[in-house]
Amino acid sequence: MQARNSKIAVIHDSQVAFDAAMAALNGYFAVHPIALEEFLATGPVEALINVFCVNAGAGVTINRVKKALHICKTDIVFVLPTHNSDGIKRLREITDADYLVLPIDPDELRAVVKKTLNRPVERSWESLHPKKRQALKKTVVCFQKCFDRVQDGKPLPIEEIQNCCQHIRDAAELGD
Repeated sequence: MQARNSKIAVIHDSQVAFDAAMAALNGYFAVHPIALEEFLATGPVEALINVFCVNAGAGVTINRVKKALHICKTDIVFVLPTHNSDGIKRLREITDADYLVLPIDPDELRAVVKKTLNRPVERSWESLHPKKRQALKKTVVCFQKCFDRVQDGKPLPIEEIQNCCQHIRDAAELGD
């Protein structure tokens, strides 16, 4: 099942990191690949999140990434081709975005992307009554498990869904 409204821009200058990210994301999200140079020349693409597949150890690349971060309008995740401690240190100096280093677990990258996509919505829940916020968080977890089970061809966890719905009913009883 594909989340076609979840358009992910995969911005790259590292072919190996790009290949790994594309293999993990294609089929799960609408993916728009774009070379880092093209991204810098044409500006951001319409996307909900930007996944940068770059070699953070290269000084030229880190300067380009810095420029790219200034024009990005959405959240960012990095996929790095190697665990270069100098590159990671440089990356940390310009952003606190999540990053993964090759070899990556495709499920882990998808989970990081989903978490990043959900972050703005979940931030908006902070103003809610704690019981309502908890009900929403439990519902997200429950339905994510349902999605994963359907995707794996397994039956839905009906009892878990019922429990999840009870949390929503309890929260609704609180009113506004």
